[in-house]
Amino acid sequence: MSPFDFAEAYRRHGFPGTLALPERQKAPPPDGFTGYEGGWPTDHDLSNWRAQGLTNIGLRPQPNVLGLDVDAYGEKPGATTLAQLEQQWGALPATWMATSRSDGVSGIRFYRIPPQIPDTAWPSQAGAGIELIRHGHRYAVVPPSIHPEGRAYRWIKPTSFEAAPGELPYPADFPELPDAWVAGLTGVSRNGDRDPQHTKSGSRAEQKAQRSHARDWIGSQSGPACRYVGQLELDALASARREKGNAYDHTRDDVMALLRAAMQGHSGIRRALVHVRNEYVKTVGPDRPSATAAFDEFNRFTFDGAAKLLASDVPATEPCHCTRPEEPPAQPGRKLYTAIRADDVPNLPDPEWAIRPLYPHQVMVVLYGPSGVGKTFVALGFAFAQAIGKDWLGHEARQGAVVYILAEGRGGLGARVRAQFEHFKCNAAPVFFITQVVPMLNPTESRRLIDTIHSFQTPVGLVVWDTLSRTFTGGDENSSEDMALYVASVDHVRDQVGGTSLIVHHTGHSAIERARGSSVLSAAADTMIALQKTETHFTLTCEKQKDAIPFEAIPLFQIPTGNSLIYSNAYQVTSPTTTQLQLTAIERVALERLALFLPDAASFSAWRDVCAEAGQSKTSFLRARKGLLQKGCAVALSAGKTDRYLVTELGTKQL
Repeated sequence: MSPFDFAEAYRRHGFPGTLALPERQKAPPPDGFTGYEGGWPTDHDLSNWRAQGLTNIGLRPQPNVLGLDVDAYGEKPGATTLAQLEQQWGALPATWMATSRSDGVSGIRFYRIPPQIPDTAWPSQAGAGIELIRHGHRYAVVPPSIHPEGRAYRWIKPTSFEAAPGELPYPADFPELPDAWVAGLTGVSRNGDRDPQHTKSGSRAEQKAQRSHARDWIGSQSGPACRYVGQLELDALASARREKGNAYDHTRDDVMALLRAAMQGHSGIRRALVHVRNEYVKTVGPDRPSATAAFDEFNRFTFDGAAKLLASDVPATEPCHCTRPEEPPAQPGRKLYTAIRADDVPNLPDPEWAIRPLYPHQVMVVLYGPSGVGKTFVALGFAFAQAIGKDWLGHEARQGAVVYILAEGRGGLGARVRAQFEHFKCNAAPVFFITQVVPMLNPTESRRLIDTIHSFQTPVGLVVWDTLSRTFTGGDENSSEDMALYVASVDHVRDQVGGTSLIVHHTGHSAIERARGSSVLSAAADTMIALQKTETHFTLTCEKQKDAIPFEAIPLFQIPTGNSLIYSNAYQVTSPTTTQLQLTAIERVALERLALFLPDAASFSAWRDVCAEAGQSKTSFLRARKGLLQKGCAVALSAGKTDRYLVTELGTKQL
């Protein structure tokens, strides 16, 4: 038995508009039976539809029946809109509701309406998330149809209990829609009097009123920007300057992120929007008929976006607590800000270094690279160098306890730590590993992390998040809004516990030279360090150093240590068993020619040319070069986009 076999039962109950729909589908309906001019199906039509294999059933309401279709699942705001309308027009009486969902709110509520009010007077929606099903507009999918996702439609009775299978309502069972709702939706009272001030939902007049309300609301969002809004503003400014591609699309999306932040209680979007608008007009104005056109374009998508948000939700009344403590009231003799004269600034101390010259103390550092390149081994080297206070590959490290959030790759932790102990020649270090996932977008979990670190009762020099992806639970890395919240959360932890924040992150699949996700991260970072693999070694390069000169590229080699490995630089590569190696004839020629450049390094072409002068072919040179690099007799040093080659200490012992 199919759902459409109930069509006759519905007709006997007073519903003539029984429409056949495809199996497990909500559309399309049969031609000629919907809209203002649609007809009523006959028994012959029902037989034809059954012959076509149509099994779901829809009801087109008669003129005196209205359905309120409330969508309150996912991000749809029907529940909020319904509550707002009931507060404005009064509570709706309990009625029959057709639904396939179980949230208790989503579904189509049926009411009787005055037949003397024309169908065209009714709007198509009551508000965001609530559509109206009328005689001339739409139809209702009803029980026992099957939803496309496999759920069965059910009737919920006014008592809130589910109707028994086959139990159907009569139109007379539907209560009348309250007068306030009729007048609020149509602007016409039950006796036919029209309200001249009424604005029909979805009309141009309503859109104009909503845009005016949005403009006033944005104007009220004054005051300084919190850190979260500040991060969003940076991202929006980058979009407005075309740094991320199409200025219109990216700026519009980033403006929506700012508006959502204000809806959540974050402060200062009014000034941020002014800055972004000015930058947008400067960028796109030359491409528009005039700067005024660009100005109007920005205002249009800003006010329309705000109107959409205000129609679907209520702005938060509580201020944010993401960065700034609540200001105390003004008091006489209140302490003023400290200002520094320009001529005193040169006497200020230079920033302290955590590991000189890689990254300063008390900043945010991002270490990124492709998956599997060994970022964790580098981060562990940083961590143990700082925890013990020993140099990292010859670079001075500032001593301080380390908190290492190892959210992925926990299985090999024991071997990795033993390798670090062996490398630094110690058997203890104040490194505290947290091996659970810490969701940094959750304020409660962020507070839990801070309390955990305070429980160690020791000054912290470094906190490592390994990786961003595993501590970004519930967020979208490509969302500027989510990334700004993550950055603000990391900054808040650093403000509370001190030390440097080191975030281990991946590169993108298509853009392997840049950190994955929203550019908010790179804009907020003080230092960006990339780890890349070359043909013969690994390279650590500084892609950003906000308050110092970027350090020169550091060549690295993976050195097996115990059951794990550590990273070492070229000058520490030695043979563990002997200083005399078996070199081939072509390798010895290439090594001798490279030694001619000592103490300087040679470019690829310079080394190749001197080998060619000695009679070595290009193929032989390439084989010799590869062999010398693998045996540790030569090392490739990165210098911009090209490598330079140098004889190592081990190589000099072969000459």
